[in-house]
Amino acid sequence: MVNSAGPLGSSIDALMKEYQTIANNLANTSTTGYKRQVNTFSRHLIDKLGDAPPSDPPVAELVTRGGLDFSQGTLVATQRMLDVAVEGKGFLVVETPEGPLYTRNGALQINPQGNLVDLQGRLVAGAEGLLIIPPTVSEQDIAISEQGVISAGQAQFGRLRLVDFGADEGDLVPVGFNSYKAPDNLRPADATDAVVKQGFRESSNVRLMEEMVDLMTVARMYETNMGLMQRRRELTRTIMGIANG
Repeated sequence: MVNSAGPLGSSIDALMKEYQTIANNLANTSTTGYKRQVNTFSRHLIDKLGDAPPSDPPVAELVTRGGLDFSQGTLVATQRMLDVAVEGKGFLVVETPEGPLYTRNGALQINPQGNLVDLQGRLVAGAEGLLIIPPTVSEQDIAISEQGVISAGQAQFGRLRLVDFGADEGDLVPVGFNSYKAPDNLRPADATDAVVKQGFRESSNVRLMEEMVDLMTVARMYETNMGLMQRRRELTRTIMGIANG
């Protein structure tokens, strides 16, 4: 009896996960600070497909492992005083009841209490505590230095907390709104090489053309594998028909 599941079924499942990953990346092409998701199997499998004729696609049991590409996105000037982009390796920190989260989305605002918050209203952490802007200070008068120091005229209101996870940043877990949670055993260090750029936002690092090419490749591979599965099912029915007389 021909088994149509096993490696072929695993391949189809992995291709579906890759399709969903690519679709999510494409949906976030314009999302500030978004970091593209990648599946570790996809590059290997697509490279392998490039060496094989269309009639002989690779069929192997695949294990899909998700990951994040934290490479720098393009910095786009907005001229808005409360927009900041992190140039280099590092994350802003936002405080939540469940603990700190880490983000590259520097679109900030001031809440009615004078706290510096992100667009979801979460408190932005300062290096020495919460960042509070007096109500007498106009947003247009706020200056944020490359070291993250927030000031207006001669008055300083604190410094943005910037952290870095070094080679362990791949262990961060996405939790929505372009934020990431660190596992309990992972502690950040101060981001010594990060530069804050006021009046800029970091664009998504999704490469549109590359994602589109991958999407077409995955769609072709999925169609081919589904065809193989259908032919195996037909062969199984034929064998069973012969066996049963």
